[in-house]
Amino acid sequence: MPDFIYQVLIRLAVMLPAILILSALIWCGLKWFGVVRTGVPLDARDMRTWPLPFALADAALFALTFAIVMVVMGEGEWSAGVAGGVSAVVAIGLAPQLLARFARKRT
Repeated sequence: MPDFIYQVLIRLAVMLPAILILSALIWCGLKWFGVVRTGVPLDARDMRTWPLPFALADAALFALTFAIVMVVMGEGEWSAGVAGGVSAVVAIGLAPQLLARFARKRT
């Protein structure tokens, strides 16, 4: 078990800063072009309404899921593609839907 944790942490140490920096730069660029709408309430299904902290949390969830799937699958021909697909489904498909469901129940 410690080997699993070490491998995940090593992958996160490399990927997480790069993904967060790139996500922040893209978010700022899209805001500069007027694509991101900051004055409207958060709609989890519409990425244009995501504030920067939510976008960075989603990017961190993507990186964490990617690292875990890569460690579980091991190095192989298809591992990066599968890990990327699973991570995208979790970070962009499931996480915003869960947030929207919980936000609806609280109001």
